[in-house]
Amino acid sequence: MARAEGAHCDPTDLALVAIGESAPTTIFDLHMRSCPSCSAELDALAEVVDLGRAARADRAYAQPPGAVWASVQEAVAAGTPVTASGSSRGGPARGWLVAALVALVLAMIAIALMVLA
Repeated sequence: MARAEGAHCDPTDLALVAIGESAPTTIFDLHMRSCPSCSAELDALAEVVDLGRAARADRAYAQPPGAVWASVQEAVAAGTPVTASGSSRGGPARGWLVAALVALVLAMIAIALMVLA
């Protein structure tokens, strides 16, 4: 979880902390306290993780209609391509992470709506 002074946390590090696969370091904790952007991103990732863990694996869910998957594919395809800009805000992996999270949230909402129906 190395981080250059003044740089934001690596999106992969944030995701690993959110899912509990990596323990935050002291430097990471200090940065999270002073950076609203990284803190908000970690909170959003943690919320998605909580939603995923709340889904019951032992329950049989109905297959969502094809329109749901079409919506997910459109949302992923509509993502803004990430280009190298010399910024420390992340690279192409960040774009894929955001797209994957959007797809996951949309799929979970669709499943929840079908279960509640």
